[in-house]
Amino acid sequence: MNAAIRGLESLPPDGASSLSARTLTHLRDLIIAGRLSPMTWLRMADIAGGLGTSITPVRSALLALEREGLVEIAKARGVRVIPMTRADIRDAYLVHEFLCGEMAARAALTIDEPLLQACETLQRRMEHALTHRSGETIDALNWEFHRLINGCAHSPRLARMLRLVTRSVPHAFHRLVPGWSRKAMPQHRALIRALASGSAETARTTAQQHVRVGCELLLARLERSGYWKKGHHSPPSSPS
Repeated sequence: MNAAIRGLESLPPDGASSLSARTLTHLRDLIIAGRLSPMTWLRMADIAGGLGTSITPVRSALLALEREGLVEIAKARGVRVIPMTRADIRDAYLVHEFLCGEMAARAALTIDEPLLQACETLQRRMEHALTHRSGETIDALNWEFHRLINGCAHSPRLARMLRLVTRSVPHAFHRLVPGWSRKAMPQHRALIRALASGSAETARTTAQQHVRVGCELLLARLERSGYWKKGHHSPPSSPS
């Protein structure tokens, strides 16, 4: 089996999502976190074997990732990941930072006590999961925490834009980006306080800083892995 496939995490359980959706999210995460090596040709069957799933959801996920510009598929050769540059990642996070900041600012003006308590409860559960080293639980709770805050912005259009942007951001940050959780927990606490204060600008800057730290941690993780030392900085040429 190709070295890019060995050691891949099995597909995490999630009863709320379809197998195809989970496969797509998981593969996207692995690509963005540098776990699938760019410019290396991979077989769909090997990817399915590494994830512990059938080839059907893998094929569906890879076709979606090809439309997103993250992979290249050639019938005769298989699949390869299109490399990301540092600028690609920073650009995605720049937009993510703006949208999260704007939504947090709006949420600060509308969030009520029951929703603040819901955020507090989710945060306590995340801290408990961190203590007990439950990575999948932390990632799921983190997603719900931010979904709750973003919902308080009451902007379906911004929410749709954010969903598009988050395709370029790992969902499983705790499992894939070392050090994120230890930094995120106090930042979440600061965000809850900012929302409770009703200060739109405090909430904005707090949310933006939270996203910015995530970007730097992801870049650092890719640097440590040697991602850009392997010649993965230019787009692939078409297979012959």
